[in-house]
Amino acid sequence: MIQVDLHNQGPVLYPRQLLQVVADSVGQRMPASDILRQVNNLTWAWEASGKFTEYRHAWEASQVNVVCASIGCFSDSLHRLAAIKEDYAALSVAAMRGEYIQVVRDYRACIDSIRSRRRGVILQVENPDFMTSPRDIRSLVDSHVHIVGLAYDYGSPLAGGCRARTTDGLSQLGKAVIREANSAHVAIDLSHCSEWAGFEAIDSALFPICTHSFLSELNPHPRAKSLRFFRALAQRGGVVGVLIHPELIAPPGKATDSLSLFANHVCRLCETVGSSHVAVGTDWAGNMPIEVRRILRGTTTQGSVEWEQNIPNYQGIGDWPNIVTALRHAGVSDADVKNVCSGAFLRWYRTLWE
Repeated sequence: MIQVDLHNQGPVLYPRQLLQVVADSVGQRMPASDILRQVNNLTWAWEASGKFTEYRHAWEASQVNVVCASIGCFSDSLHRLAAIKEDYAALSVAAMRGEYIQVVRDYRACIDSIRSRRRGVILQVENPDFMTSPRDIRSLVDSHVHIVGLAYDYGSPLAGGCRARTTDGLSQLGKAVIREANSAHVAIDLSHCSEWAGFEAIDSALFPICTHSFLSELNPHPRAKSLRFFRALAQRGGVVGVLIHPELIAPPGKATDSLSLFANHVCRLCETVGSSHVAVGTDWAGNMPIEVRRILRGTTTQGSVEWEQNIPNYQGIGDWPNIVTALRHAGVSDADVKNVCSGAFLRWYRTLWE
């Protein structure tokens, strides 16, 4: 069975986080050539220690074929197009050297990566803070980015964020960016924007998606969205990837059996909007190196989310098959499991290129 994760840093974890280690250590941006040279040196050191081999084995065990992964979005110093291009260049170097990663540039490349048994990586940008013009969409396309977040937690120049004190919708720039995205076949990710902004985007975006989200009816967290929202997204042809992060999907005081809770969200969504609009977007790589966890804790604007937790039955990407098991234990039919694990997203992704 084909398996797709709509939000997982896994395959790009080493190259892009190594790049950030270098960038953060000097406290300022360096020329791309200098960064890539130091990344290559660190990469060789990690290969010599056997970490890459262990890492590849985990991905083989995961049976995941394709992931959507963010680039250039973590610290303020990285909120610009140059950083996105540098991240992409670093990933390309890793892809050429490792041969287990393939940057997915379109639907055909997505299918090719599945057939070749390499890990297909679909690039996305979560935080659009760097955007000052609709023309920035074309610059993203040049780096093969075809999924762009509308806002991060506290808002962006495009739209209000899910943690913002106000419920701002789309700005004039946001509306113009969506028009440009439509013409460039770029999808708009609504995972972190305010629900109001999301509704406005659903009305105007041709390719809306929530790569990693969950139901507010099951846990009223700022990051969650309502059933009404997901119905509107499905009616527009969109897909929601359900995440597994225990702090986000577990109601306060409830035991964090994260995969069972994840399955509850999936079941409710399948009943409401249909499995052809539901997918998996774990938002959790698992088993991150300590250097990476420290970067995530120190440079993101995620608020209080704790990235150093362990999830029962999901210690790392190698445990992805346990997600499938949790769905089946929850009574999800085989047909719906296939939709949730890949069918819904692949059909949506194909429309992005038609």
